[in-house]
Amino acid sequence: MTQATNLSLLVLFVAFFVVYFSDLIGVIGSTAIMAAVVFVLVSFITGYFLGGPSRPIRRVLALGTAQRNLSAALAIATLNFTDPDVMVMILVVALAGLILLMFIGGEMGKKAKMPGGEIREQENLSSAPGK
Repeated sequence: MTQATNLSLLVLFVAFFVVYFSDLIGVIGSTAIMAAVVFVLVSFITGYFLGGPSRPIRRVLALGTAQRNLSAALAIATLNFTDPDVMVMILVVALAGLILLMFIGGEMGKKAKMPGGEIREQENLSSAPGK
């Protein structure tokens, strides 16, 4: 079921890009991208500070708070708004969140501590046998 959901969300996301491509290009140079970045970062910081005393839980809550529910936002926007700028802004926030949170999550993963307290080192996994 999750594969079908993920596939349908991907198809919907690509369809929105095709339909609203000219509007998305128009966003470049406006304050929409900066507003999306600020929104994602404020959400991340809020989730981190409200995540409780445990550092791993704070990290997870920060990422979860900053990664907004794209499916719900698209459903609400489709049913309640006719202005294409609403859809464009949802896509801008989704892209800004994807890019920022992948970078932030990767950095947090590099600095994660193992249960014993030692810092986990990134392993270079090779597909070659014997390595």
